[in-house]
Amino acid sequence: MKTLGKFFCVCMALAMLLGSLAGCASVKKIKSTGEEKKIVGSCGGYDVRYEELRHLAYIHKEEMKAEYGENVFADDMYAEELLKRVEASLCEHYAILAICEDAGVKRSDKQTKNEVQEDVEAVVEALGGLDAYKEYLAETRMTDALYRLYTSIVSCQYRYYDEVSFETLEKEAYDAVLGDEGFVHTMSIFVRNDEGEDVADNREQAEFVRTEVLGGRPLESFIGTKYNQDMSNCEYYFPIGYMDDAYESAAFSLAIGEVGEVVETDEGFYVIQRLATDKGYMETHLETLIDMYIVGKMNLAFEAHAQALSFEMNEYGKSLNLLELE
Repeated sequence: MKTLGKFFCVCMALAMLLGSLAGCASVKKIKSTGEEKKIVGSCGGYDVRYEELRHLAYIHKEEMKAEYGENVFADDMYAEELLKRVEASLCEHYAILAICEDAGVKRSDKQTKNEVQEDVEAVVEALGGLDAYKEYLAETRMTDALYRLYTSIVSCQYRYYDEVSFETLEKEAYDAVLGDEGFVHTMSIFVRNDEGEDVADNREQAEFVRTEVLGGRPLESFIGTKYNQDMSNCEYYFPIGYMDDAYESAAFSLAIGEVGEVVETDEGFYVIQRLATDKGYMETHLETLIDMYIVGKMNLAFEAHAQALSFEMNEYGKSLNLLELE
């Protein structure tokens, strides 16, 4: 599902998970090699270095292998898709950074630098030491410099929420929640695509659930069965901009009580039914829903700016083959 840090690669989950741990002794920066520091192009006015291009190429290659099969790149047609995915990630990252820095929340700020250092120290400690951290970076084709860059963007993003968005949008969000405007209430069954599973079989399971519900079986009767891997109570209240784009689009397009077509996301398949909103629930969960509304607005702003950006390769960047970056 979409979150405040939704744009970042899987590798960043560790930083967010461990960022609250107590750090160990100061961890010095690990220098990138000359090749890793080479500029391959620009995005939104920011230099893009070889180390970032390599990391994103690796992440998206692994992602596409999981989606299409190990031999996906035997066909040249997927090379173009790989480039588009890498470009989209770059635009997403630098859109966040640009919006934050334009508002005065900068990665060069002392607070951002301190938060990044604390995060790195916490990760090193949690992994068991500097050697383990280096191994982790190598496994994901990362560098310490790139890890710190991404962590600084996450730090700026959260500070932007606290220092800018909350202050400017709190009243609007308060009115929206109490006025029951811009929110949707859903119940859904989730068939997750676990590693090694047949995606077509999972879609079949989701289609079976949908057929049964359309035939009169209550959707909630599938909660707790083999057909559902959602660990929550399967009900969601959320505003535009907060959830996965496909889930969100489907949910807002439904009438109250309607069950939509099976929705495919990066994680699996959803069968969604839209429910009526409950004013009592909205009032009881006022603070949480205000936060969600503000995060949704932020995400929409980040997305809009990302769509306006592009990755402009220089001559060196154009000489590289993403499939060969290791």
